[in-house]
Amino acid sequence: MIKSSLVSLWVILFLLGPTLGQQVRCDCQPALRHLCRCGVLIEQDVAEIQLAYLNRLMLAEFRDFLKESPVTTIRLAPAHKMVLKGESAQGYYDSDEQEMVINDSLQRDQALMVMAHELGHAWHFQVQPDPDAISDFLAEGFAEWVSYHLIKRTGLVEFCSKIKTNPDPLYGNGFRWYFQVEQKFGTEAVINIMRSWTDLEGGRVP
Repeated sequence: MIKSSLVSLWVILFLLGPTLGQQVRCDCQPALRHLCRCGVLIEQDVAEIQLAYLNRLMLAEFRDFLKESPVTTIRLAPAHKMVLKGESAQGYYDSDEQEMVINDSLQRDQALMVMAHELGHAWHFQVQPDPDAISDFLAEGFAEWVSYHLIKRTGLVEFCSKIKTNPDPLYGNGFRWYFQVEQKFGTEAVINIMRSWTDLEGGRVP
């Protein structure tokens, strides 16, 4: 779902699992808090560490196409303020404020997934002045494709599997469409589609 100033209402709980909002004790080493799997809820300081970590991964993964991080500011918001267009959102990118907003009821590993997805949207905003003109299929599919590559670099392979098998017609099918383009034509072809929002034969993708 796309809105000009609030991009991508991350509402696909299929990827997040049934433990949303559960609070437990963390036994992770402090240096590994950004990859915590203990079920601890996200905090502002950890969110900032996670975003910086994902930005480093993003610049490494797409170094031939991206020269600077698309968004470096993040804030947490309570769940009751993350209801947009009547739906509960787990995250969005605010282009007006140039910041990412994440639901504070997410666990740390879930927040990492949402951030990776929203980084895809933030990148798309860098090159598209009118994202409302882009189909949800293209926008959400590209964000999932970016998320897949970033999460793969973290080693959280089970999340990668969920992205690949997500049955959602926008998120799942959109990802698989881009993934097939990548497998057949390479990463540059995907980036060119994102930048121009045309298919490989020069026509606009519906």
